[in-house]
Amino acid sequence: MNNICEEGSIKMNKKHMRIIEGALYLAAGAGIIHLIYQFAAKYFFVKKESREKQKRLDLINYAVNVQELLFVAHRKPENIERALEKIAKAAGSEHAFFKFCYEDGRAVLYQWLDSRADRELLKAVGENMDFVESRLNNAKAEAVFEDIERLKCDDYKNYSYFKAKKVRNIMAVPVLSVSGAAAGVLGISNVQTICGTAKLFDAVRVSFSMLYNNIISFNKIKEMSEVDILTKVLNRNCYQGSLENYAKAGKKSMACVYCDVNGLHEMNNAKGHEAGDKMLIFVASSMRSHFGCRHTYRIGGDEFVAFAPDMEYRDIIGHIKAIEDELKTDGYHASFGVGWSEKNDIKDIELLVKQAEENMYTEKKKYYDALGMQARDGRSHRNAVKVTEHKLNSVKN
Repeated sequence: MNNICEEGSIKMNKKHMRIIEGALYLAAGAGIIHLIYQFAAKYFFVKKESREKQKRLDLINYAVNVQELLFVAHRKPENIERALEKIAKAAGSEHAFFKFCYEDGRAVLYQWLDSRADRELLKAVGENMDFVESRLNNAKAEAVFEDIERLKCDDYKNYSYFKAKKVRNIMAVPVLSVSGAAAGVLGISNVQTICGTAKLFDAVRVSFSMLYNNIISFNKIKEMSEVDILTKVLNRNCYQGSLENYAKAGKKSMACVYCDVNGLHEMNNAKGHEAGDKMLIFVASSMRSHFGCRHTYRIGGDEFVAFAPDMEYRDIIGHIKAIEDELKTDGYHASFGVGWSEKNDIKDIELLVKQAEENMYTEKKKYYDALGMQARDGRSHRNAVKVTEHKLNSVKN
């Protein structure tokens, strides 16, 4: 009897042991699963954090790269297209554009297009910037996203146009000046996904605002250094810097037109410098209208020079005659001389200018001789100055 009880007790103990072992295994398994879960959760959390950090780093690098390009873009406009390329690629877009207006109202549009995209995109946005700007103004928002399909009911004309040009969507943000006024538009079209694109714009919008202000400031400084304040034609400083370029400018021929205003000294004495300034402004305006603002210079008090690449000699004479007629209507007169050279004959552009100057003085002498007056010869004046300077230096020595 005792043996039976002992056997039963042993069996019960073994059963309990198995239960306990099972429980221990379950507990160990649960602990392992819990550890695995904690490890997996921590792994995916770290991975997510790492991805987020990488996204932030990528966004910072993207913004810095765009800023570096735009920092010197007022002197290197090609950098604007390179910056637009970075924006488009970061946004997964086929096309990017930037439009701004100068203070005088002139508009400038820069665009970048993916080589695989249809080139009609350039024309589509370029010809319909008013549509983009009106959407920004009407929305009064920081950014607008226009799905072209939404226009089908409300604006079928624009819908049909954009659809034909294969434009699927357009996203744009305003670019502001220092004062906070709208100065331009930055945008992309045919974006793959709108998610995150706003952040890309926010990261570079200030850089484009700085670019706009740099362009305005740079052009003002450049104008001050290159444009004559009174007559608004290019000044002597610009003339000296551009002179050598004219030796290569003409393919067939090159001409220099030298103009000297007659009677400026007498006008100043008789009617005051305001009247003399008015005469100079009139002559400069007439010269610029016939020979172009890019090729007309005021190089002295009453002296102007214009260059005419590849213009026929008879046409040059015709323009001079037209200028003379315009001056006569206001009671003014100027003497002109032309220096002319076939392209294969030109060796020294300064000799061409000298030839024009000599011919001008010949005409000037004829004019004053006809009036029975002594011409105020600029060459004589310059020679007198040199002689005086030489005498002063001799005294000092």
